[in-house]
Amino acid sequence: MGRPLLPAFTALPMHAIEGAILGHAVAQARFGTATGGTIWRGWTCAVALHGSYDFAVLSIAGLSVEPLPPGRTGDEGAILGLTVLLLALIVGAAVWILRKVRQLRLQQQVDRHARSTIEAEDRRT
Repeated sequence: MGRPLLPAFTALPMHAIEGAILGHAVAQARFGTATGGTIWRGWTCAVALHGSYDFAVLSIAGLSVEPLPPGRTGDEGAILGLTVLLLALIVGAAVWILRKVRQLRLQQQVDRHARSTIEAEDRRT
């Protein structure tokens, strides 16, 4: 994947993932049983992830892939390594988000079942 195309295809998913992380933290602080500092931890995680993403993208953009004089090695290995790091960040964060969504959906089902059970018992009495 060319250097200009890499941010074009990775920026949108990465920003969506960071927004999901911060949104989850805000929702937990507002509606959940989260302890103090939840928003701060979510913001810190999103900022660290964004900084890692920017570091990888900007480092790739700054490396040279032009032909070099004989005896000098190019930056192809560094470009490959940073590209792998970038894609690993995106995939890892996406997997975390999907697991968290599944966990929250299961918790919602448990809460609905418990609520309906309590309402059914209240109707009988």
